[in-house]
Amino acid sequence: MSDAPESKTRIIFSGPPGSGKTRCLIDIFNHARKEHREDRILFLVPDSNSREHLRDTIARFAPIDVPSAFSDSGIHTTYSLIRTIAGNSSSNPAHIRAFVDKWVKNVDLDSVLNPILQTPGGRSSLAGAINTLRSHGYDSAKLAYTGEDVVPLDSILLKAMKLWEKWLRDFNHTDELDILSLALDRREFPVWNTVLIDGFTEIHDLQWRIVQALIESSETAAVSLDPDLYPSGALLEKFKSIGFTEKKLNKSARWNTGCTLEWFSGINSWTVDSPEPEFPCPTSSCDELLFIEAADPRIEAASIVRQITACVRNGFSYSEIA
Repeated sequence: MSDAPESKTRIIFSGPPGSGKTRCLIDIFNHARKEHREDRILFLVPDSNSREHLRDTIARFAPIDVPSAFSDSGIHTTYSLIRTIAGNSSSNPAHIRAFVDKWVKNVDLDSVLNPILQTPGGRSSLAGAINTLRSHGYDSAKLAYTGEDVVPLDSILLKAMKLWEKWLRDFNHTDELDILSLALDRREFPVWNTVLIDGFTEIHDLQWRIVQALIESSETAAVSLDPDLYPSGALLEKFKSIGFTEKKLNKSARWNTGCTLEWFSGINSWTVDSPEPEFPCPTSSCDELLFIEAADPRIEAASIVRQITACVRNGFSYSEIA
């Protein structure tokens, strides 16, 4: 993929722990919300620990209702919910109700289930969810929906497997790399005006192709890296190779001594040393925030793009894609 055009912002915040890298990303988040109320902002984090760190940082520096935005009982994508149910025999019934309410009843099953099964991990997770529900005593894995009707999850699993088989027949792609290649070739990516990447020390080949594609269509992209932490140094060079410019931070400077980015392309009046958030952003106006986990490249990498696409196309806001 080609270098970013000059009109686009591509920046790396590099420095040791405590130098304010994540804070800089949060300030870009605040700026994007201030300047573009309908801006789509994508945070990529490598795992659950990174997400928790980012959640804590946002709670300190971004004016949003964090507990509401990140609640486990909030809206989930199907795959995240299925994995939650499959991995936890004491799954909260609220999760199951959310699945029925937000997905099974209100969206086209083809568009929802097809992304779940881009990898064998997706299929096994869905099967595991069925078994867990049975262990809870659900008759034939059927769920009562607020007393109005009954949704048979067995039929959902069957439909999902048929979709998976049809997908393979139609495109004759049988492994994760080919699946991802197909998604990349078709450019099946939503457009994110702002892409922020935090907490990665390494991005595997499949994930890197996804990251490049997401960045390519964005106006602003920023990443935080500690170049002294192996193998982050190599990752630093990867980002530079696609048009990123490095802004070095250090503990003695931090953000409160003038980490001013007036030279930052497209942002001429913004600084990261503002004592208070400039833009009051209640939860109701922050409904485009999406958190992605890509902890296991063997399972998640090939499906992450379709997960994002399915979520966006179906109009959901707060989403955790496992």
